[in-house]
Amino acid sequence: MSKLNPALSLTKEQQPKVLTAVTEFLKGKSEILNLAKTNKTQYSSKLGELTNGLLAKLKTVLTAAQYTKLLGLKPSTNNATNVLSQLFY
Repeated sequence: MSKLNPALSLTKEQQPKVLTAVTEFLKGKSEILNLAKTNKTQYSSKLGELTNGLLAKLKTVLTAAQYTKLLGLKPSTNNATNVLSQLFY
């Protein structure tokens, strides 16, 4: 949230909704991490479902401009030091 809040200029009403959506996504992602080592195809499929679910939730919370800005925050590569990578990779 430390990156999303200022980057998207979230309102006080949006902040808890975005936090909940991101937290649920990260929890779901943590539950499938073992698949990344054992079954990459299944991992990719489940990660895609989680990501689509997150983006769908955020689309209902954010304005169109904020949502476009969110998509523009996607790092070009998966970088462990960039916290936003966790939302997109």
